[in-house]
Amino acid sequence: MPTFVYVAQDDDRIAIFRLDRDTGNLSPAGRVAAGRHPSFLAFAPSKRFVYAVNELSNEVASFAIDPATGALSFLNRVPSGGVEPAFLSLDAGGRWLFAANYRTGPVVVFRIAQGGRIGALTESRATGVHPHAILLDPGNQFALVPNIGSDTLSVLRFDRENGTLELAHADVATRPKAEPRHLAWHPEKPFVYVIEEAGSEVEAYSKDPESGALTSIGCFPTLPPGADPAGNTGSDIHLSSSGKFLYGSNRGHDSIVIYAVENDGALTLVGHASTHGKTPRNFGLDPTGAFLFVANKDSGTVARFRIDSGTGALRHVGTTETGASPYWVGAIILP
Repeated sequence: MPTFVYVAQDDDRIAIFRLDRDTGNLSPAGRVAAGRHPSFLAFAPSKRFVYAVNELSNEVASFAIDPATGALSFLNRVPSGGVEPAFLSLDAGGRWLFAANYRTGPVVVFRIAQGGRIGALTESRATGVHPHAILLDPGNQFALVPNIGSDTLSVLRFDRENGTLELAHADVATRPKAEPRHLAWHPEKPFVYVIEEAGSEVEAYSKDPESGALTSIGCFPTLPPGADPAGNTGSDIHLSSSGKFLYGSNRGHDSIVIYAVENDGALTLVGHASTHGKTPRNFGLDPTGAFLFVANKDSGTVARFRIDSGTGALRHVGTTETGASPYWVGAIILP
């Protein structure tokens, strides 16, 4: 089964690479025009489709994936329901597409139509100021929205039959001026982790399974002890598929912080790895947990790392020039 790596770039294209799992090398496999500034992508659980925001035209687009070559075929494009869509995700069944419109809000839900096309808008819900992400928990019950402009987290109950959202309880206030940006749900335990853009910390929470209420576990720095936070912003965050390790990107310090996840949800620092490039806006993990890929926006490169499955540590195995500024990178294993 081939592994393909997709890179969304500021030249309005998605670059496609094939991964050599033995060496970690990336081989060019094509490029496709993807609309105005495709700065974030989301794969369907079926691995048959991928969805992209078009941030500068306020749209979202769908593409079919060729399972043999990884090539993308355009399906359709619809208005995002707001201004500057910045994030996409799907529910576990691949029936619903969620988008966060960063500049003005709202967060929205679309029905996925037959053949993977984006269908009708089923929900448009205002949250806090500048919602930067929306992601369902593994149980497909609650969506969490970090509102970067109001330092709040909105917990929304999801109706999976009708594709609608309702506020589960009052917004959770984060630390003042922390600017919560992206999040990662633990795959097995009731924990969620939110990376701060301005605060250079990861906020950890436990979730009540019935109400979705969040209780703080603590805040954990993304920078090494003694590092100057001035000029640094947190960006992206992911958990390993095992749930044992957490990774977060530092723009400015240009590093990936590595944490081990404890049984109570707290984090223990493993270390930091240089991203071998400037401004790691986004990164992605190989579905098997063997590789991590970093999109260094201001270097025009994707750095490639092997993941030590025992310690979570990263070993740099190479850097690939992408030909334009990469805004998003993700890997998928095709059937």
